[in-house]
Amino acid sequence: MDTDFVKNFAKECDNAISSKSIEKIDALIEKLKELELSLERSPLLTQVWYCISNLYSTRAAIYNEDAKLWRNEKFPTNAVQSLNYIRRAFNEYIQNGNCNMYFEIQTNLANLYHGFCRDIEANYFWTFNYNNMIYSDSIFVAPFNKAKTLMELKEYLNDKKEAGYYAYEAYKLIKPLSENKNNIFHEGIKSEISNSVWVSDLLNWGKNIEERAMSFEEMAKRIKYKTKEEKLYRTWCAENNLFLNPLNDITKELIFAQDTLEFPNYIVKIGEGPFLSVAFSDIKNRFCKARYITYCGLFKQYPEWLEEGLFLTSCLDYNDFSTNTEMVKTAYKLCFGILDSIILLLKKYFEIESKSKTEFKPTWIQMNFQNIQNPFIDGLFWLSCDLTDVSSIKNWQIPNPDANILRKLRNNLEHNWVRVADCENSIWLGDYDYAFVLSKEQLETATLEVFRYTRTAIMYLIFAITYNEKQKIKNLQDEIIPSMEVPYYF
Repeated sequence: MDTDFVKNFAKECDNAISSKSIEKIDALIEKLKELELSLERSPLLTQVWYCISNLYSTRAAIYNEDAKLWRNEKFPTNAVQSLNYIRRAFNEYIQNGNCNMYFEIQTNLANLYHGFCRDIEANYFWTFNYNNMIYSDSIFVAPFNKAKTLMELKEYLNDKKEAGYYAYEAYKLIKPLSENKNNIFHEGIKSEISNSVWVSDLLNWGKNIEERAMSFEEMAKRIKYKTKEEKLYRTWCAENNLFLNPLNDITKELIFAQDTLEFPNYIVKIGEGPFLSVAFSDIKNRFCKARYITYCGLFKQYPEWLEEGLFLTSCLDYNDFSTNTEMVKTAYKLCFGILDSIILLLKKYFEIESKSKTEFKPTWIQMNFQNIQNPFIDGLFWLSCDLTDVSSIKNWQIPNPDANILRKLRNNLEHNWVRVADCENSIWLGDYDYAFVLSKEQLETATLEVFRYTRTAIMYLIFAITYNEKQKIKNLQDEIIPSMEVPYYF
């Protein structure tokens, strides 16, 4: 590979993007892919992936790709490639921490999630220390995009107090941008900060309540827990963004360490019972109990006698038969059952007639939600793409990131044999070894990731229904609307 190209490919990438020439962009993508094959994992490889992602994003913009057109099988193939390459760059940084472009990579990843209608996940990646003195427009783009998205999402929160916290968080992001707008070198953000009506309205609103607002940290100091174990459990849930509470997406403070997410009020036939909201309560309950099972599997000490007298056989590879590991496996499987229940609830809510087995898979969603225009259904569709085992699917045109291994693991837990072992056995032949093998650390990491996917899917479920109810009210206007208010279980 030409050493001059290796030194200057980032500048060539910027030039190709500025030219908006498909020919130049395609030629550069091919050269970068050649360079990619010659590199081992390194900061340079991370930069190559970042540049390829940007080039594919430019292609997507030139061809006006739209993630919402999956219903018509018009897949944003360039945006998909961009997302997958930026994921590689981000994961490489997480594993090795050897890249000085971390903020740009994380911001681009969030922007792409936003483009795929996955705003809950986008908000997660738009979050970092914006005060870092780096010459990057990420310190403007990330907080602005996060603030704008929070203002959009707050419209789908049932609780007005929670919506107020979303707005106040947006205000705290916009305020420093407004105060320093002359230093913003991203012209698009600078213009929006100066001219957008929603920005000026938000700033005026925030000023009126700023003096009365108490920080989340101060509120958290007032909380008293019955036991130390309860506090440890709630702290772990909050830090891992595992509470079914929209406010856990803007803070990890324990003041919001509760599962407040509710099924929205919805229009029903007169006399109809609250069966959909109870079905959601079942989903919520299973998630919360599975979450605690995971916590117990990770941290709880079980009695020694529980492991004794079982007369188990090992492959001499430090096979883990512990109660803790079995708890984690169980919780993992429960999550995928919850995902299928989410789709079934949406099927019942939207009154979809389908004789095929209801599954949390993109093929099922695409077949049955083609005529339903809803941005949060879009988010669920693209999230389901991550959790698809693509090994037996030909011509797959949707995202195929590393997360497809999560579906494979689930299938093996349900139908095969999963052996948790921290080293490979090399003593015997393996002709009869049909196990799916992974380490304890890999199982625990995968389980937490599946829980985050499941929690996000539950949030999109509620937002999708809220969005649809708002559309119903707009369409019905002056008609009498019977609305089901959710009765509580005590």
